[in-house]
Amino acid sequence: MKKILYTAFLFLATSGSIMAQPDSELFPDFTFDDLNGETQNLYSYLDDGKIVIIDIFTTWCPNCVSSLPGVEDIWQTYGPNGDASVMILSFERDVSTSNELDFIADHDITNPVIIGAEDLIADTWNIPYQPNFFVVCPDRTWSLRVGGIGSNSSTLTNMFANCESATSVEEISDEYLALPVNTVIETSFQIDAFAEKVAYTIVGMNGQVVDKGVLNSGVNTIDFSAFQTGMYVIQLVNDTKLQSFKVIKK
Repeated sequence: MKKILYTAFLFLATSGSIMAQPDSELFPDFTFDDLNGETQNLYSYLDDGKIVIIDIFTTWCPNCVSSLPGVEDIWQTYGPNGDASVMILSFERDVSTSNELDFIADHDITNPVIIGAEDLIADTWNIPYQPNFFVVCPDRTWSLRVGGIGSNSSTLTNMFANCESATSVEEISDEYLALPVNTVIETSFQIDAFAEKVAYTIVGMNGQVVDKGVLNSGVNTIDFSAFQTGMYVIQLVNDTKLQSFKVIKK
């Protein structure tokens, strides 16, 4: 579920109205090349089970600069040099600026920086000013932090709790199912059912049912080879019990 965390002094935009956000519960996909020439696609990171922080800044914004230590702390702890659970993508939103490369060098920014997305930021994300931070979960739900974070990285990392792990099965283990630990799959998925006739339904992230059937007692293999890459919800029903968990098709 999307959540919005406001700082008091940023309740009012320069126009005098409260800022809007994306009008969907699921954050829209995007693909851009960063300033190093690397292609950055949001859903590819989410499908890998990563949380994505979208940092919206301008090079002339003092609160953006003061937030750099907190962002860098997250990058070093959770980015590629840390546990690799988070990707940070920084977007410069002012079309009139041209000093992004100097800004990156002056402040030792090491996460990907993207320019040229001003229309997306304004028209789709509905962001008229900065700094702002979207935290997008692997299931594509999102939260928004309005305002700077300074050196306090926990301002954003505390928002990670809004994300349900796409590979966690703790919440759905039960007496009649033995579930695999790894729910990131390529071609198939196995469930060991201890009870007869456990019904299953597979739902895509667009809400459409892509497969359904019945599990028999013993090991059952569910074929994902014909499915598109992305995240799916498997719903299991036995008598009056309903359980669900997520898998990622790579």
